[in-house]
Amino acid sequence: MNAVFERFERLTAFLNAYSKKNAYEIPEFTELYPLGLRLNIRVKDGDKYYLAITPKKSFVKKGTSAVDLNLEATEDFWLGAFEGKYSVISGVMTKKVKVRGLRSSFMPLVIFSSIVSLCSTIMR
Repeated sequence: MNAVFERFERLTAFLNAYSKKNAYEIPEFTELYPLGLRLNIRVKDGDKYYLAITPKKSFVKKGTSAVDLNLEATEDFWLGAFEGKYSVISGVMTKKVKVRGLRSSFMPLVIFSSIVSLCSTIMR
């Protein structure tokens, strides 16, 4: 199985376990994004994944879906992000991450980058 997909599976498993254990929802997150964050993750010249981070259940699956945010980066970048070497936001600013569909606001990108950064530290 692909290493990037495995990292996103671990991320969603961690988020699901955390929300189940703590029965906690961040009010600002659920008010702004009641359906959660839904994005397509693309590995440059590789696989594509649909990632959903929701207040009730998060998941990742192979393929894509209709979403507002599409992110593309190399496999090395995604693995480095999960190791805490990069942040998604800095990747966008240094053009290591391509963003398509940032239609409604910059906030979903900021939230996603923060989740990956925080969880990369916790999941090591």
